[in-house]
Amino acid sequence: MTSQTTKQPIRKIAFGNIRVAVWENFNRDNQVFHTFDLERSYVDQNGHWQSQNISLKRNEIFKVIGALNKAFVDYYALPQFRTVPESGSDVSEDRAA
Repeated sequence: MTSQTTKQPIRKIAFGNIRVAVWENFNRDNQVFHTFDLERSYVDQNGHWQSQNISLKRNEIFKVIGALNKAFVDYYALPQFRTVPESGSDVSEDRAA
């Protein structure tokens, strides 16, 4: 019988229904690089759980953060949306063994 190992992320982080998994990868020269899988889970109109996923490279993370921050600030700067957003108190972190 042969043993087969399943690759696991080196770190998992969750903010409510948003999860990020950090993966360690190796290029052809055996150099390490990391990718980040972002997943959003939600219940659709039929009551079924769905998820959306995107995989990002390290240099794309700050671009995404910047774009989301700009969109959020611009959106909530509009007079009709000047309310306090929900807190992110449901943050959890899990380090892979």
